[in-house]
Amino acid sequence: MTKITSFFLIIFVVLASAGCMEHRIKRNKHKCEKYGFEPGTEAFAKCVQHGVMADERRMDRAFEDDY
Repeated sequence: MTKITSFFLIIFVVLASAGCMEHRIKRNKHKCEKYGFEPGTEAFAKCVQHGVMADERRMDRAFEDDY
């Protein structure tokens, strides 16, 4: 694989990951609002953070199960 191909592959992976994270944050914000947390509060931020971290753990477990 050439250096330029590797570079573009890395850029693609980084951008795809960023888009995925943005989607997870948006989804968790919506969930936290449904749970009654007020946007802009520390409790809301913690709710979103815990949701994103739970998503990460689920993804890690799914990846580990495949290998």
